Amino acid sequence: MAKVVYSSMKPHKLGRKGTSVTTKRVRGPEGRMTTIYQIDASSPTFGDDIGYVFAQNVRRARRANRGLTRSRNRAAADA
Repeated sequence: MAKVVYSSMKPHKLGRKGTSVTTKRVRGPEGRMTTIYQIDASSPTFGDDIGYVFAQNVRRARRANRGLTRSRNRAAADA
């Protein structure tokens, strides 16, 4: 006999929940858009907010480094 499993078909929501981090998109000196994260220092979720902002900054830095090191022809880059 087959086992019947009931579960929700709704997709799980990803991202932050209940944080006091606000984001603002501004233009930098070179004219490129930059995201600024603002944290409320008196927030009860301050530790989680710091962790979230740190993770976002690490993600952005890793993406930038990945774009710098990947090239189509590594042999030509070394020569």
